[in-house]
Amino acid sequence: MSMPLDFETLSSKLLRLEVLDIRSNYLTNDILPSLRGFTSLKELYLSDNELDSDNHMQDISKITSLEILDIEANQLNETILWHLEKDAFTWPPNLQVLTLSLNSFSNEFLSSLTGLQRLKSLDLSYNQLNGLLDISG
Repeated sequence: MSMPLDFETLSSKLLRLEVLDIRSNYLTNDILPSLRGFTSLKELYLSDNELDSDNHMQDISKITSLEILDIEANQLNETILWHLEKDAFTWPPNLQVLTLSLNSFSNEFLSSLTGLQRLKSLDLSYNQLNGLLDISG
């Protein structure tokens, strides 16, 4: 009888995995701690799941090799800022592409987009942004 594989076990077996696409499932934030084991991961696609802004989002920041992060079409909003202020969340430092569309971010969220020195593409479409946007950092 074989044991089912979970992401923690899988990460210990796929040490060189660079791309993980788990879009369009019913994944919640409970999956995020197990993703930290994918230390070579460069691209992570988590769009169209059930992620929200609770404190497990900090686990994404531990994947420092990430260059592409797609978390569009989830249930994210600016309450992630609370975790940022508590030093529980920072963006992975090597991000080049960040897709945040189809969430519920407001203008207040823009202040969290700091420290992204390598960012080349940012998609904030279909959120709750309005009026003048302060992107001065």
